[in-house]
Amino acid sequence: MSRLGTINSQWLEQMGLVDMADQFEVLVSCKEHRDPRWRRLVQSVLHQDLVQQSGAKYFTPFFILSPKAHREYWFVHLSRHARARDEMAKLHWMLQNRFAHYGRHGLGMLGYDPRNDIAINTQQVFDFSEDSSLAIMSALANELPRRLHTPENDGVRFWDFFDGICNESPATSEQVRSVLRQLSLDREVEIHDPDKGRRRPGVKIHNNDRIHLPRQLTFDMGKSRAD
Repeated sequence: MSRLGTINSQWLEQMGLVDMADQFEVLVSCKEHRDPRWRRLVQSVLHQDLVQQSGAKYFTPFFILSPKAHREYWFVHLSRHARARDEMAKLHWMLQNRFAHYGRHGLGMLGYDPRNDIAINTQQVFDFSEDSSLAIMSALANELPRRLHTPENDGVRFWDFFDGICNESPATSEQVRSVLRQLSLDREVEIHDPDKGRRRPGVKIHNNDRIHLPRQLTFDMGKSRAD
């Protein structure tokens, strides 16, 4: 084992994460051989054990960019509440170009997809810039309706929906609201007030509003969204 691997394995043992040593050796090997996959592997592999052993329910596993030191630091925020996770995500977006993400833009951000493997293509780093914001909105517009399918199609409370997907995406709650508002204008989802019934398309979505798929789906053959 290399000196770098030995030092960090000791750190892992001190933190009670010795079970992660094997994964860490793979990551060290990738980094030492300048394999560009190492950042993606850090996010998609190490976070699993880290989150499980910490007992945290919510997390953000992104990188801090350091222009002065020309280095990157893995910054993992762990919390027990979706609101705390949401506030941390907002911080990432506020400090544009200070953080980076090496996974997908939409849901399943930590899943491995060979189509997005930076070892075989030139996928750009997700840097929480304006371009990244546009990319995430486009991805979520395609993916959110599929997550709203329920056997009875009785909808789901917005905050419960966000709670269930927030770990899967770099998006904040406001970005998810914005996508769902546009989807309501496109007649792809409906917004229902729990007391007053269906609300107008494009209205501001409250935490207790229920998000429904329309009873009768509409299809526009001339319209498509980019993945």
